[in-house]
Amino acid sequence: MPDFIMNSTAPQKIGRNSLCPCGSGLKYKKCCFRKNSTTTISPVVGANTDLFSQAQAFLQNNQLQQAIKCYRDILVQDENHCDALHYLGVALHQNGETDSATDYLTRSIELKPDDAMFRNNLGMVLEESGEVIESEKHFKMAVQIDPESIEARFNLARILVAREKSAIALPAIIRLAADQPEDLEIKQLLATAYRNNYQAPEAIGIYESILEKTPADTMTRQQLAETHAVMGQYCQAEEIYEKLCQEEPENNAYLFQRACLAEERNALDAAQQFIRILLGREQELDNKTKNSVFRLKAMLCRRSNKFNEALDWLNRVFVDRLADDEKNLYFAERSAVEDKLGLFEQAFCSYINANEARASFSAVEHSHEEILEQHGKLKQVFSMKTVESWQGLVPGSIEKGQGQPLFILGFPRSGTTLTEQILGAHPEVCFGGELPFMSQVEAKVASYLNSNEPFPDCLMALSLSKNKNVLTEIQALYLNKASQLEIDNNEAHWFTDKSPFNSERLAMIHLMFPQSPIIHVIRHPLDTCLSAFFTSFQRRHWYSLNLEDTAMYFKEIISLVEHYKAQIADLKYLSVKYEDLVEDPEPQIRRLLKFIGEPYDACCLDFHKSKRVARTASYAQVNQKLYTSSMYRYKNYRKQVESIIPILLPVIESLGYTVED
Repeated sequence: MPDFIMNSTAPQKIGRNSLCPCGSGLKYKKCCFRKNSTTTISPVVGANTDLFSQAQAFLQNNQLQQAIKCYRDILVQDENHCDALHYLGVALHQNGETDSATDYLTRSIELKPDDAMFRNNLGMVLEESGEVIESEKHFKMAVQIDPESIEARFNLARILVAREKSAIALPAIIRLAADQPEDLEIKQLLATAYRNNYQAPEAIGIYESILEKTPADTMTRQQLAETHAVMGQYCQAEEIYEKLCQEEPENNAYLFQRACLAEERNALDAAQQFIRILLGREQELDNKTKNSVFRLKAMLCRRSNKFNEALDWLNRVFVDRLADDEKNLYFAERSAVEDKLGLFEQAFCSYINANEARASFSAVEHSHEEILEQHGKLKQVFSMKTVESWQGLVPGSIEKGQGQPLFILGFPRSGTTLTEQILGAHPEVCFGGELPFMSQVEAKVASYLNSNEPFPDCLMALSLSKNKNVLTEIQALYLNKASQLEIDNNEAHWFTDKSPFNSERLAMIHLMFPQSPIIHVIRHPLDTCLSAFFTSFQRRHWYSLNLEDTAMYFKEIISLVEHYKAQIADLKYLSVKYEDLVEDPEPQIRRLLKFIGEPYDACCLDFHKSKRVARTASYAQVNQKLYTSSMYRYKNYRKQVESIIPILLPVIESLGYTVED
């Protein structure tokens, strides 16, 4: 049940996890939690005063039927009694009657729209009903009405994180943590937001601080393990899950997580072993775990090229019982299997189902109009005239012995992970992966320039800045973050950064690191857009829910890159075609290494033997030898891509590709 707020006359502050002073035996947050609220119970005249108090007592003691009867009796006498309407909704929800509960809660807000508590409670009911967009609206209203309400602020931040808006939620959660420094739930939320915002070291620090106080906290230990896995620290993650399994050997959830972790790090035999144990316990598995086990078993079969067997396992999943996030994973896996079996019509339908499920819990971060506006500002700021005015501003040289970033750009699913894996096999290149540092730098550029304008407009003040070392300081911000992740290996000249959104930041990258090579990976636009649409991304890839949006975004990214190339004369830039790299790799590898100034090394041809695991959606593919089956994949879906050909045709031709039937 959600943590409903109840009105209380108790003035003292009580811990969220403390027993409620009302004597119900429940935790305070589950009962009479009402911090910092200015809401009061509406005055009740006559006999209804006692009846309402009696109803409240029944509700606090979880005597739901008696509470419901009392509230209904009050409403017979006064159908507009907003407090009775509201708490009847709360009681009905706790009794499992969610639809009726929503109706009563909504009616109470119509009568009392400026009650933060009412808004908060309706938000939680809507959230549990799967209406997360509406729930977010009510949480926002609750915070606007009562900015000091800890519960409303917490719920708004929590729903923003759940809807993949961690970057927006982070400042609010940081303030919450400052206001409630001992609240472990807020600390856990802050750590989750950091992790989702690609600030894993900060998340790990918070999880470890929580475990210092509550070392037996299994949930935090699991979250810590997941964060280690996000950073590619699989040994640390496996160690945590191994200990959890030793403590609770019959805990199927821990065993399933070990299987997922093994699959992710390409330890397929170990993953199969864990799955066999779980299938041996099939009778005791709950439906959710059972469906997850069947799906992971199907994935392992697919990765072993047992496609018919994979489909058989997927057919055992009870699809109607899946939550939206589980449906997303299920249909994504089913589409991959159907594609391998040549069932392209069915596969495309499954891709659509996967994206529809993902859309229900993913935040739509941008519209096409917003992208055009954002790119227009970037083109205006990074014009030839403005760039020439910055010529005297050059960042300091990177210290000798410190790794220098090597940027690999490209639209998601264009081959950037493959390129990084190839270059990373060279002894002078250290893997960085999808680093979030450029976005974090952008967020702080204005403060370095003492500008009130957001990025990129704040850069117009760069040539006027009295601080001539400002670019060196901004560069140091990026490099310090790399040091925290220990990826700037002192034994290697380079570390890679292949953040999928760095194509938009190409000019800023050059401004900060004029000596850093920038490699742009290009793949046939139809293949790229189709593959992005087919991928169940975790976060931030809002465009990929719709094939037309994907094509429009791709077109705008190429337009922006071409603008940068035309406006910046000394750009250290090289493009490479995915198809050339796959069909005839050695000449392209030699070309890439010559561009970055390193000698050819045959290890780059044997990149698939690397023990390093790619932490992207391409992790399974790039740990295999080069193959050409992903080239011109769009031909299998020629009918389905027909709608985006007019959008992409100018780009297709400008990049030297054609459209074949």
